[in-house]
Amino acid sequence: MSPPLIRRTGLMDRKVQHRDARLILVATEDRYAGPQYFDILQRNAVIDRSRVKVHVLATGEDNRSSPHHVLQRLDDFQVGLEPMDERWLSLDVDRWGEKGLSQVCAEATKKGYRLAVSNPCFEAWLLLHFVDRIDATTAEACVRALRAVAGSYNKTRLQSERYTTPTVRAATSRARALDMNPLDRWPQATGSHVYRLMEGLLPPEA
Repeated sequence: MSPPLIRRTGLMDRKVQHRDARLILVATEDRYAGPQYFDILQRNAVIDRSRVKVHVLATGEDNRSSPHHVLQRLDDFQVGLEPMDERWLSLDVDRWGEKGLSQVCAEATKKGYRLAVSNPCFEAWLLLHFVDRIDATTAEACVRALRAVAGSYNKTRLQSERYTTPTVRAATSRARALDMNPLDRWPQATGSHVYRLMEGLLPPEA
């Protein structure tokens, strides 16, 4: 039995002009950092809530975080979308490798979903808020580097003051500069394609 259709307007902020605002669905393998991050961006007004709403489909207590489960979560989320709305997958390379990602990314692309994959992990994207380049090649090394440059890091309790319009713009620019093969479905070296999502979320610079 298919899940009931969710009203699009029920996901939007009440003060938003629903006809003009875009809805961005982001399915992530993360239970903590990813969902908090996008919530912080909206609370910090990095994302203009009058024109876009980000709704995150996070991994639940069942810990079903494989790429297939993340894709299935996006498939199962039944909501009436407008043409300007988007569906995104936020995945990590480190836990699944190319073989685990290849089939899911191909299937997602065929369905019109967009990809925001980080290599090795989402923390690489967070690290780019502080540094121009990343020497770490593993998830553990990215976390250590993030703690070293930021002073602390707890994925269950992100510090909102670190993720502001200037730092997010800087991370987007840095990640774009590191993306040597823009046609690839995920970064082949340390980096993050979350910048591709952010390019559509950040308001134009004045």
